[in-house]
Amino acid sequence: AREGEISTMNWIHIKDKLPALNTEVLFCCQIDDDFTMVYLGYWEGKYTDGNAIVMICSDDSNRSDWYPCSHWMSLPNPPELGE
Repeated sequence: AREGEISTMNWIHIKDKLPALNTEVLFCCQIDDDFTMVYLGYWEGKYTDGNAIVMICSDDSNRSDWYPCSHWMSLPNPPELGE
């Protein structure tokens, strides 16, 4: 985006495109009917028994927790720091 513009980021459904393997992205998971969470994590190429991909949280040190997710979004570029 040009200076002063706000770039739009959109959620991508896994049916449209999968995230690159082992690359950090934001992913959205519906935990139950009332609870949706957004996490920072990555995809290892695994799927659930349903129609979701298995995402691993970046802060999961023992890698035992995973979340079934249907949408993801690339991370924005970091801000440019002054000289």
